[in-house]
Amino acid sequence: MKIKLDDVPEPVNTPSWPSVKAWLLICVFLILVFLLARAQVKEPSNYLLLSWDALVYGLFAFVSVFVGRMLLFSFKWFWVDSWNLERAELIDQEINRGQKAIKCLAFEFDVPDAVFKEAFSDQLLACEMGLTAEIDSSTNQVIKRKYFARSSDDFSEDIRQLVFESNLGKQLIERSKAGHSTSVLFEFDDEKISEELDEAWQNLCMEYDLSIMPASINGQGLAALDDWLDIDRGSEYLLVIAIHYSDLKDDGHGDGLVAMLFTQGMPLSLLNESSRVCRPEEKKTNSHQKMLSNAVLWADQNFESLNGFWFCGFGADGQSAFLSTELLEFLPSITKNTVVDIDSKMGFMSVVGPWFSLVMALEQHKKNQKKQLVIHSPTQSTEEYWAVVVG
Repeated sequence: MKIKLDDVPEPVNTPSWPSVKAWLLICVFLILVFLLARAQVKEPSNYLLLSWDALVYGLFAFVSVFVGRMLLFSFKWFWVDSWNLERAELIDQEINRGQKAIKCLAFEFDVPDAVFKEAFSDQLLACEMGLTAEIDSSTNQVIKRKYFARSSDDFSEDIRQLVFESNLGKQLIERSKAGHSTSVLFEFDDEKISEELDEAWQNLCMEYDLSIMPASINGQGLAALDDWLDIDRGSEYLLVIAIHYSDLKDDGHGDGLVAMLFTQGMPLSLLNESSRVCRPEEKKTNSHQKMLSNAVLWADQNFESLNGFWFCGFGADGQSAFLSTELLEFLPSITKNTVVDIDSKMGFMSVVGPWFSLVMALEQHKKNQKKQLVIHSPTQSTEEYWAVVVG
């Protein structure tokens, strides 16, 4: 069940207390009404007695009206107070349910021109990386992209090196042999490789004597993590493998491979900050500030605790520059030196983008122990995107 604080109705205003001045005027008015009614009696000798009768009847009428009004007010006040109390309890329950996280046990990545993968996040922060320009012979247009020099036809070897012949693979094999269950989530944007990928994965699992079934998760990218956090799928670990190979026509794209191994979702109190990925927050109709507030709330942090900013999914044409300017207004601890636009440096990595950004944020958090913020748009829109706090 999704966490949607924005769907919680607004509090109901408590009704104001009756005005003393208004009720005094009502009291005087009722007494005058009874005096005028009694004044119609023609015996002058009874005027004084009738005046006292008018006063008593007027006060009695006033008390009756006042008591009725107070009963109505008390009922409304009790209803409003009960509703607001129930609303506050609902919000507390949603916050407690939303403040969950998963731990990244290991990750591996492969991108073009990554000679030294150690501290690659530092390279992104410090270096002016860019895309490689080439000429499309069919159109004579200049195409900028970042791509692997090797062929992408046999990606089973890429998966072997990325997943099985790495530190991640060692942990995966150890946990599998210890009886722990793992599900795998494949993310790719080329449907043509679907059958080949399934066959390659089954062959690799047989080779390494592993039983890892596909994960049943809704959504992609950070939306998939949000879904994994809440529902017990029967697996203790989630392995994510994201693949993107660009074609010559894919201007502004960048190749990439990422593998990440996650635990199940658990409350923040049960996880230390190391390698922790908190609940993602989606922005659709809510404001930028409200979306950021919720993302930070799920991490039980504040804006001042964030130190790094990682953008991806907006394309290599600089769309994110405008969005980053807006968001930085609410993030006093983040400077332009700690903001990285993944797409402009590595190219638009499609389904790999959010996972690669998480890897860079996790790497940077391990180094400086400071919270990182990842922003990813699955639609290349500055009005629809996801945000997640790492650390």
